[in-house]
Amino acid sequence: MSPDPTDAAPAGPPEGGAPGPGPTGGATGSTGGGEARRLGALGKIALVVLPLPLLLLVVEGMLFTLDLGRHPWHQGLSRGFDPGARQIVADRSERGAWRTNIHGAGKEVVIPPRDGRRRVLLFGGSNTQLFPERVLQDALDEAEPDTWEVVNLGRSGYGARRVRNLMEQVLPVLEPDVVLIYSGHNEFIERVFEAEVQELWEADWQRDLAETFSGLRLFGALVEALAPLEPPPSIDRIPPAERNIGWEQTLAFYDAYEQQLADMCAMATDAGAQVVLCTLVGNPLAPPFVDTWNDGIPPDKRERFDELRRKAQSHLPKQARQSLHPPRRLRVADWFDLTKPREEPWEPTLRTMLGALGETPVTAWDKGASVEGAHWPDPARWDDEVVAVLETMDFYTNHELTADEAQRLERARRWIDQATELVPDHPKGWFDKGLVCWLQRDLPAAVEAFDKAASWDRSPSSANERIHAIVRRVAEAHADDGVTYLDVSRWFREHCPDGLVGYEVMMDVCHIQPGARVPLMHLFADTLRALPADRSDP
Repeated sequence: MSPDPTDAAPAGPPEGGAPGPGPTGGATGSTGGGEARRLGALGKIALVVLPLPLLLLVVEGMLFTLDLGRHPWHQGLSRGFDPGARQIVADRSERGAWRTNIHGAGKEVVIPPRDGRRRVLLFGGSNTQLFPERVLQDALDEAEPDTWEVVNLGRSGYGARRVRNLMEQVLPVLEPDVVLIYSGHNEFIERVFEAEVQELWEADWQRDLAETFSGLRLFGALVEALAPLEPPPSIDRIPPAERNIGWEQTLAFYDAYEQQLADMCAMATDAGAQVVLCTLVGNPLAPPFVDTWNDGIPPDKRERFDELRRKAQSHLPKQARQSLHPPRRLRVADWFDLTKPREEPWEPTLRTMLGALGETPVTAWDKGASVEGAHWPDPARWDDEVVAVLETMDFYTNHELTADEAQRLERARRWIDQATELVPDHPKGWFDKGLVCWLQRDLPAAVEAFDKAASWDRSPSSANERIHAIVRRVAEAHADDGVTYLDVSRWFREHCPDGLVGYEVMMDVCHIQPGARVPLMHLFADTLRALPADRSDP
């Protein structure tokens, strides 16, 4: 049987004569033990935590020495929306060299130090990024050797707001002589993409912490290993709930676009650079995307409009409705399908392009080549979507109407005319009228109708007459400061039959076919060479 603890004799004084612990001494002893235990736990945590910064410094030093993780992707988290995110950084390859921080691992552009040539910077979205700047450089060198230096700063998905952020950072360090701006396709997609970026972070401190970490080479190395971050934004990513876009909202984005262009022109000219401000070429044969009703249109008028439009569509030949009702929307990647090459490639009958666009080169490109006699890539690589759309376009281009089809089209024309008079701001109504007029070979009326369809689109991802008017106004307002207006849209229309731009030179709603980019580079070269050698020259 164990002894009762209460029977134990009281402890004697400890060695050295110190009094034994009484009630107070016991409490003190107990507290001291707890503190010791707590200090012991904190010490263990400190032993784990404190070496981490040292380890991080060692890893960063090793990566720096090995020149790994050099694409910090600090810009990648903000995707260019944060003006403070670094989009250009000093490059270690050579003193005075710079490197972009916008494309992703392995894709950045290194800009060497100035060497006395006139430096040209190209700004814009994916179209600009796809420009074959080597063709432009060669065209300039052929006419004026050792005079020009071309740097392409185009970025997929960038609208004017992000282009402006990029320009603000690069102008002081790259010191261009000329800035060429080809921007305006992404204004209505960009707002959706920005909202997606903002939704990644529940609080500002989370974004700030992530932005800080993204500046480390360790972060860059992980990104290089795991390879993300940003797919190009697409108009199809607009959620259905956001497709109900009122006209006032659309006008607000046009206003913002105009302000961004004006800011860019002012920044560039204030920095001593000349500016070439371009209109954009769009594909009017790509159907409009958003057709929100005007609030002032009552339900009965809407019902009547829909009825007239359905009747008109029903009187189009079946082949004329395929791929357009409902619309198929092509992407650049659809022209380069490497998964199932076609054993018997099919090519539609081309409309004959005019002038420089009719003199099509065989052009090597990064994912294929334009075939002889056409601007598009190898038909053996086309996706089924491309074939379906071009079959429909081939029908519109070459079909001879029967007498019955001609009569049915006359009725369709009357109905669609009534529909567009009833609701004059409905983009898809105007698009249908363009199709009817095209089949009737009333090409001037077709071009006008397609232009109105693009201009009334509530969320356009293609150039239209409103975009062109903005570019023209901004260029005229800054003409005395060194801004040159280049009407690329007009140039393409003048080189397409009847002024109707189509898939012969366009890959989708806004991207130019590989072969057609080549004569555009020569147009740029002619424009640049015509600029005065100094802004003060007449």
